[in-house]
Amino acid sequence: MKYKIAVIENKLFEPLYNNIGSNGFLIKTTEEKAADLLQSNQVEIALLTPTALAKISKKGDWRIIPSTVLATKGYAELLTLSFKQNLNSIDSIYFENANYYLKSIIQLLLAEKFDIHTKITTGKVNIDEVDAYISYFADQAGDYSIDISEEWFDAFEFPLPIAFWVTSGEIAGVDMIEITNNIKDTFLTNQESVNETTDTAKHQQRSGEIIWKWSEEIEAALDKTMDLLFYYQIIDDIPDTKILGRDYSDDD
Repeated sequence: MKYKIAVIENKLFEPLYNNIGSNGFLIKTTEEKAADLLQSNQVEIALLTPTALAKISKKGDWRIIPSTVLATKGYAELLTLSFKQNLNSIDSIYFENANYYLKSIIQLLLAEKFDIHTKITTGKVNIDEVDAYISYFADQAGDYSIDISEEWFDAFEFPLPIAFWVTSGEIAGVDMIEITNNIKDTFLTNQESVNETTDTAKHQQRSGEIIWKWSEEIEAALDKTMDLLFYYQIIDDIPDTKILGRDYSDDD
């Protein structure tokens, strides 16, 4: 049987599913739609963000599949905020193709660490007309920029969970871990070290990790991130973090 798998169509997430082959039917969609497809039983597996999981948490019994994941720890070169020189304030930020979760955690971070409160727009704009913009991958960054993952870890001292696999707690007898592991990029490792390329004689080199494997550290980071999202009223309820393969019968 081939299982239907909903994924978030975003180049950040492609290593988690770009080796789909004959392992299932892939549905590329938005963060919100991926959650809706899982909740309505139109797919068996979905790649979700923390906010997407929170959205459907009370509409079913869900399990996080402890296989591949996207998370970062420290300097990661995945999300970069670039800004104009000599700004007194940042009143406008542009982020093309951003999903709700990424916008939310960046707004949360800017408010918590820098006391910057501004909306992030995703509509088409001229980069020269905004104070700052967010780009995927460091090679698209401007001359004056900060690494979002690095700032997150500096502010909160735990990794930033971005996306993970979720399935229904009612599905039994299927090795979801094997399925999600099989569709990842062939060359994907459990974690990827990231080292800044710079003139070390003038600057201290920054480093960090892109994490592709679920672990207890990521589970703890997800719980803490959910607490932050709830505190900032980004989500209405803190969902239970239930992991596939664990017994939750005593919770009934």
